[in-house]
Amino acid sequence: MSSRSAITGLQVIFLIFIILLFFLLTLIFFAKPPSAPEPAEFSVTDLKMSPAEAWIGQPITISTKVTNIGGDAGSHVVELTINDVVEQTETVMLEGGASTTVEFRVMKEEKGNYSVMIDSLSGTFNVKAPAG
Repeated sequence: MSSRSAITGLQVIFLIFIILLFFLLTLIFFAKPPSAPEPAEFSVTDLKMSPAEAWIGQPITISTKVTNIGGDAGSHVVELTINDVVEQTETVMLEGGASTTVEFRVMKEEKGNYSVMIDSLSGTFNVKAPAG
């Protein structure tokens, strides 16, 4: 009987070995490799002008929110374009998932409506002359 018990014991050990080998091979072939972080990608939102109507020579603050929607850190150049002319730029460095507000200050010496663009965002502000 002892030789039969020894064979049964070996069979159990062999069965456990086969099961462990199966799980190990499953992990090796079907496990996903660690994914690399998403590269930096930027979203520009919330274009604001304050005040939207100003007097000649009065400062106007133009702001926008910049968010790095990627996983890696990176930089983005924010260009303020007024009437199709790039007037100011600012480079922002952001970690993945981080946001910041970029502000530009402008003053215009001529009355009129001005078209503003930052990335794909657009808006307008008006400059008026004092009466007289």
